[in-house]
Amino acid sequence: MQSSQMRDGGPEPRMPPSDPTGVCSSSMASHGGVDPQQTSGSGDPEGPSARERSFARGALIIVGAGVLIAQLALIEADRPPGWDESIYLSQVTPGMDAMLLRAFRARGITYLVAPITLLGGSVEHVRLFLMVLSSVALAATFSVTIPLVGVAAPIAAVFLASSWLYLFNGSIVLPNLWAAILGLAAAALTARRVEGGGTRFMVLAAISLGVMALFRPTEATVVFAAIGLSLILWRRASRGLIVPLGVALILGVLPWLVEMSVRFGGTLRALEVAHTEHHLSLADARANLIAYLAATDGGASIDVPISGALWWAALIVLSVVAIRRSNRSRRTVVLLCCTGAVILAVEYVAFVTAVAPRFLLPAYGFAAIPAAVGLVSLLRSGTAARYGGALIVLLMIPWMVWQIRVVDRVADRQHGSVLKFWEVGLELREMADG
Repeated sequence: MQSSQMRDGGPEPRMPPSDPTGVCSSSMASHGGVDPQQTSGSGDPEGPSARERSFARGALIIVGAGVLIAQLALIEADRPPGWDESIYLSQVTPGMDAMLLRAFRARGITYLVAPITLLGGSVEHVRLFLMVLSSVALAATFSVTIPLVGVAAPIAAVFLASSWLYLFNGSIVLPNLWAAILGLAAAALTARRVEGGGTRFMVLAAISLGVMALFRPTEATVVFAAIGLSLILWRRASRGLIVPLGVALILGVLPWLVEMSVRFGGTLRALEVAHTEHHLSLADARANLIAYLAATDGGASIDVPISGALWWAALIVLSVVAIRRSNRSRRTVVLLCCTGAVILAVEYVAFVTAVAPRFLLPAYGFAAIPAAVGLVSLLRSGTAARYGGALIVLLMIPWMVWQIRVVDRVADRQHGSVLKFWEVGLELREMADG
């Protein structure tokens, strides 16, 4: 991992004319921020230096390229679609009857792949498109946090993208990964606005949340609640930002509400149907927690792998470290992302009976940033803390190797099972003369 990279030399002064973020010290002060020259208790500058920001941007490009290469190497782009994918693809595939979308589904992912399918693209073209897009989106989303967390941004991208869930779902026609990316973008852009960024950051945050609602209305609502709660609790001066986010959420959810009213006789009726299909009901939180822990090994068994438990423990401990040690500008995004990670995890662990490993992708995405900030804080602290941080960096190597093996195993297993249904479908089509 690049997490062992240190800043060369001391902090460089940041003068307003050369500030690449467009945020000068007077602007930050007017939004409740602090002087960039102010230091935190650990001696770190209030914001990353120009050199660190430049290094972080380059590292993110490398991470994005690495994720694309890993997907191309591990995932067969021509593998047939699964059941859920077929439902979404059928909505926008010429010559194919659209399969019914159930009450818990929305159409965001169909909008994303429609340009490829409507132009005659095959499933292979769709997967290649999604591989490229998921790699670019990863780098672009985490780059938003560079002015706040510096080199922790590419480390956070590695934390998320090194999991088998991201690598495997990057090319799948399902909305969960895109909900994670869009939700995290909304939170990061909001944090930039809170820390003195221009109005454009809030506009982009609202757009991100609204588009997220097209993919996953319930998760977008949860992300909105997490951002709103964070602002109310920790940055009251910025609580007015809740209004544009709320408007964007309503606009994003509106198409789903209209469709549910037409197809199911109203929103409440649609929620009742979702409840009967195990997508909105009180769950056995303990059983779900164990199931999601076991899913760190691909979800093939109910046994909890030690490495998966250590991974969760590391995310939690590093996030606590980040909360305790971050200065004001970093603490904004850290607290916001911690709140989002907890609420998103609780949503699926406690209120959704159905369990699928990909459901926690948004929670993992939100947890990645505070965990990365905590790791960088350890590496820049005293000797004992540095040893702890270095140990985590070393343990990340076998973790990533293990996750790559999991991707390979999951891809083979799902490809084999889906291929059987694909072959049966082709045989039935031939018997029925098309």
